[in-house]
Amino acid sequence: MVVGPASRLGEGLAFTLLSLFLGITVCGLGAERVVHEGDLVVGVGETLVIENVTYEQRGDIRVEATGHLAVRNATLEIPQGYCDQYGIRVKDQGVLELQRSTVSAPPSGVRVDSYGTSRVLVSGTNGGWHLTLWVWEDSELVVSDSEIGTVDLGDRAAVSLSASVVDGFIRLNLSQGCAMTVADLRKGHLDAWSTRTDASGSVPFSLTIADCDIGGWGVIVCEPASVEVLDSELEGIEIGLHDTAGWIRDLSQAAHYVSWQLARSDFTGPTPAVRLLNVSILSAFGLMLGDNCSVRIDDSNVALTLVGRNLDVALSASTCTWLGSHSSSGRFRFTDCVVRNYVKFYDSSLHWSGSVAIARDIEVGAWVNSTVRRVYDLQVSDRAGRAVVGAELTLRSPSAGRRVLSTDKTDQKGHAELTVPFTAEDWQREFPVLDASGRALATLRFLGPASLELQVR
Repeated sequence: MVVGPASRLGEGLAFTLLSLFLGITVCGLGAERVVHEGDLVVGVGETLVIENVTYEQRGDIRVEATGHLAVRNATLEIPQGYCDQYGIRVKDQGVLELQRSTVSAPPSGVRVDSYGTSRVLVSGTNGGWHLTLWVWEDSELVVSDSEIGTVDLGDRAAVSLSASVVDGFIRLNLSQGCAMTVADLRKGHLDAWSTRTDASGSVPFSLTIADCDIGGWGVIVCEPASVEVLDSELEGIEIGLHDTAGWIRDLSQAAHYVSWQLARSDFTGPTPAVRLLNVSILSAFGLMLGDNCSVRIDDSNVALTLVGRNLDVALSASTCTWLGSHSSSGRFRFTDCVVRNYVKFYDSSLHWSGSVAIARDIEVGAWVNSTVRRVYDLQVSDRAGRAVVGAELTLRSPSAGRRVLSTDKTDQKGHAELTVPFTAEDWQREFPVLDASGRALATLRFLGPASLELQVR
């Protein structure tokens, strides 16, 4: 069965594919572009072929169990309103096939997640950094004669790369008791490399590389895995913690580690064993915090990924170079810290207090179904500079109605605290602070300072 576009975008109309049937083929038939609004779902046992057309997908793509999506001689565009807004998911026994095609997903790229015994087959395709491939469970990824972004693999996945370019980096996920010793991980051309010959220990996944240019390497180590990296250059290393309490210090975002290991004596609870000998971290030293983590971080530059509930994190004299929060909750206490470069929040509830500066040029990649309650320290004085005791301060919503969000009275030192609950709708807005007479004293912003000095009459 052949389905063609109803019209061209140039005529002000968009083609919408409302349903899928077994064996559908979408082809150009002379038209330049097809636009599909909403999620594209290839159901159980169904096949969809997108061929000889520019296909703009405005939503997620899901290939259900035993479904088959083939993109051949086509351009697949998945524009993103924010980071990871839309993705591609291939479920157990599903197949995603990209042949002689181009994948574009501005501005942040698109991620393909494959699960179960699914297969992702990429040949003669240009995705570049736009195309990130995450390979999990028992799924298989085969890439040949193509240009792709980052490859993440873990569990029992099998990945084969041949005659291709990886613009991003290959990231090895080590968990579930994995043990691995690896040396000479460096970017550049690799004639041949395999985990089966270059790695030792209980590594369940399989990676084979032949005649490829690799942009870099990354390693994620989760409890209770063990990894030793020797004489290598890593784009980044991330240490995953869960049900753990401990102290980490003196980590640098980009540095050369002559000899470093995660000291077990600093931790209680399950921790991975990580040892770096003569290893350069080029971009980020990261921590992935799971449920019930209580972590102290001092004098460090770290990238934080939050994936757990009930977190208790204290940072002192540190810079958070990247912060991503996914279905997490917890408290952050900052002392002389900076958050810069990038943040994103998904389905999260976080409480921030203390002295932290947020860089004005920070990129907020996403803010979805999340609340960040930020505590602001306010010092109130009169015109003579004397602390004002018992001054009433009120924080109101910036939206219509100006409802009261927080109140406090200054203490004997003229100090008070107000908490702003920032959400996706108002994190860019200014929240007014009023005195007892209703006079505006200041406004509080998410990207503003954590402490302010106020003057009352």
